[in-house]
Amino acid sequence: MSTENQAQENKMGVMPENRLLLEDASRNTEQNLRFSNALLRERGTGQRGLVVTNNYHVMRAARIARKEHVHADVVGSPTARYFLPSATLREFAAVFLDHKVINTAACLLLATAALLGPH
Repeated sequence: MSTENQAQENKMGVMPENRLLLEDASRNTEQNLRFSNALLRERGTGQRGLVVTNNYHVMRAARIARKEHVHADVVGSPTARYFLPSATLREFAAVFLDHKVINTAACLLLATAALLGPH
């Protein structure tokens, strides 16, 4: 069974093997970017990396990369259309939960305004 990273590598078949780093110890995006950043630093090239993810996941992956101080560009690969609705909902929920305090406060404020507003 291949990992998601190996699947992405296979899609990028034109990349010379010595230019690819495989990080296979992570269990989520944040760990993947943190561990990949450590691999890049071990190599000591000082060059920017390239993070390849699904197109629906680019925004959140780029935000996490910035938080983890990963010096890389984030690009998206195509996603099957049948998977987009559930993937988009999953990403929405993840972004919402990443900012749960402010989002919960905004929801409570909107609910209170709706309940107390003119009827």
